[in-house]
Formats: sequence, C-alpha cells, structure tokens
Amino acid sequence: MLRRTTCKFGGGEDGSVALMMLVVMVVTLLLFAFIVTVEVGLRGSRRAGDSANALQVADAGVNDAVKAITAHTGTFSGSSNLGAAGSYTYTATKNGSVWHINALGVDPTGVKRRILADAVDTPLFGQAFFALATAQLKGTADSYTGPTDTCSTSPGNGVVGSNGTITFTGGTGTKNCRGQFGWSYASDGCVFYGQTTIPLDANGSNPIAAGACPPAPDTFATPQKFSIPPVIIPAGLVSEGAYTCAVNGTIPSGTHLYSSVTLQNGCAVASGATSIIYVTGGVTVGTDTGNCKSVINKPAGSGSCASTFPTNWYTAGWPGTLQINVAGNATVSFSNHGEFWGIVDAPQSLVTATGTGTPHVDIFGSVIASSASSSAQFAFHYDQSLGQLVRTGQYQIRNWREEGV
Repeated sequence: MLRRTTCKFGGGEDGSVALMMLVVMVVTLLLFAFIVTVEVGLRGSRRAGDSANALQVADAGVNDAVKAITAHTGTFSGSSNLGAAGSYTYTATKNGSVWHINALGVDPTGVKRRILADAVDTPLFGQAFFALATAQLKGTADSYTGPTDTCSTSPGNGVVGSNGTITFTGGTGTKNCRGQFGWSYASDGCVFYGQTTIPLDANGSNPIAAGACPPAPDTFATPQKFSIPPVIIPAGLVSEGAYTCAVNGTIPSGTHLYSSVTLQNGCAVASGATSIIYVTGGVTVGTDTGNCKSVINKPAGSGSCASTFPTNWYTAGWPGTLQINVAGNATVSFSNHGEFWGIVDAPQSLVTATGTGTPHVDIFGSVIASSASSSAQFAFHYDQSLGQLVRTGQYQIRNWREEGV
C-alpha cells in the first residue's frame, strides 16, 4: 500500500508566521526610511525657510541704514530685535559721496545671512530730461564731459526718464551724437521709475521699438520712483516782479525771485558768476524764431553760432551758472531754433517750444518738468558735471549683493 506524503514550505503554520513577521519587518523598515526621508526634507525646508527669513531680515537692516544716513556724517552702526522675525545689525561707512552698508540678519533659529550694498545720494540733475508725469517729445539726448569730449560714449548719460511713460520718437533724426560711433538710437538710455516693467508709450507701442529708447541694459524699469523735491522759495526772498533780460544783456548774479522771466537773444550770466532764479510764473527762453536768434547764456569766449557747434560750447560746468527754479504750475517756453545753457527745475510745469512746424531747441544742461509738449523737438546735451551740482538728499540702493557670513 502506497502512502502519500505532502511537502509543506516553511513547515506549516510556523512557516506562515515567520513569513508574516518578515513582511511586517520589511514594511516597518520601509516606513522608517520614509519617515526619515520626510524628516530630512522637512528639516531642509525649515532651514531653507529660516535662511530666506534671515535674508529678509538683513535686507531690513540695509533699508534701516539708508533711512538713518541723513543723520550722520561718518561711520555709524545700528541694530534691531524684530522678535519672532529675528534681528539684524548693520554698519554704514562713508566713502566720498557713497555709503557702504554691511548688514547681518539672524533668524530666531540662528541661521545668518549677510548683505552688502551701496547707498548713493541721488543727484537732482542726473539726466538730460526727466518728466514726473509723461515725457512726450521728439529729439535726441546725449552727453559730454568737456570741449575734448563733446560726445561721451563711456558712459553716455544722455538719459530721458519719467515716473510715467515715455514717447520719445527721435524727431527728424533717429540717432544722437553717438550715431557716428554706430549707435542707432536717439538717446543714450531711458529709465522708467516706479514701475516693474517698461510701459507702452502714449501711442500704445513699445518705446524701444520706436528706435529712440535703446534696449536693455540702457533702458530699464525700476520700482523706486524718482521723488523730486518741490521748489521752495528761500525764506526772506522778496519778489522783484517781472524780469526781462534785454538783448545781449547780463543776467544778474546771486539769488532772485521774479513773477515771470523773459530771456532775449544774447543774454548771459557774467563770467565767474552764478545766477539762481526763482520764478512763480511763466518762463520764456528766447523771443525770436530762427537760427542763432535766441542764444541764451552761451559760454563766455566761445565761437559763433553755426551749423557745427564750436567745442567751447561744451564747457563743463557752464550750464550750472544759470539755474531756473519754477515754483507752481506754469509754462517754460523755448523759442524755435534756440540754444540754451542752464538747468531748469520745473516739476509742476509744462516744457514746450514755440514756432510753426516742429520747433527745434538745443539745450546744454538738464531739465526737470511735469510733462513736455509732443510737438517740441529738443536736442539735449547733458553736461555730466551736473551730477555733482545739486543732491536730493534721497538715497538709493545700488550694488545690492549677498556676502558669505
């Protein structure tokens, strides 16, 4: 009689238990590994968050230092405990007109980040033309440093700026003085302040596509508005009424207040003198239309008016000898085909040009206005020395970068 035998893997019930325990052990190990992985990820995420917070705290230290600059003349330090957000310390060191800021941010967990940045006092006349509202004009903008450098290319600071939009078409020409060096644009650059992106111009077009504003990095938008201080008439300054400078007359030196100003052909500030004019009404620069018929504040001893400007017309610093400050809402009008050396601070006023067709004006210096007439064609020649003439007392951050702790 044959006996049938059965071979059972794992030894019956005991084998099943062992197999189950093995499965449980594997699952437990996998679960433990998963938990460890999640914990490492969470720890990394927390540290990344702590690190980002420390960077923000350090940036707060930079901003705090910038706000405190006006109260100091030399190196100073500061700190602040932000409670649950962390703390920061900073040191600001002055080097000429630039403040170097070193800020350390510390998260409550102890994570540290360091930021280095420069704070620069913004010049009032740091560009060829600036409009608080909308820059809507034709023409060109370039810059110079002196008679031997009548068309500065490095850097070229013939910049047009605005807190709004810029319609700068280039007028009858599409290139500024740098065209002789291969530059294809009517300005050295355009800056859109208080904006994160470059807005369309008044015609709904990209201002770069128009060929006047060059592409980045020469044209850019910055979220910080260019805040122009209001024109404030000095206390005790008494109005002398309406002022008209006669043909070939001398513009009086010193500081004066007028109800209106008219400057005729040949008017100029005396050599070695400076005229600072405050005016509560309109300003008329030139009264005759035509080439060489309204030449205002030409540099002393320079050549005569011609189709090619004498190099002496690019005398560094000369535009600063005539400073016109317009208090209130008025109009600053330039005569067609006029030439003007000076700076105009008229943040509430319209700047325009008179004459038929497309009036053309050459301005050696810098102009600040609320807006500009779209029919006016200006050739701005920015004197780079004007960047040191008047400061706004408002500091902007430059060269922001992180440094290892």
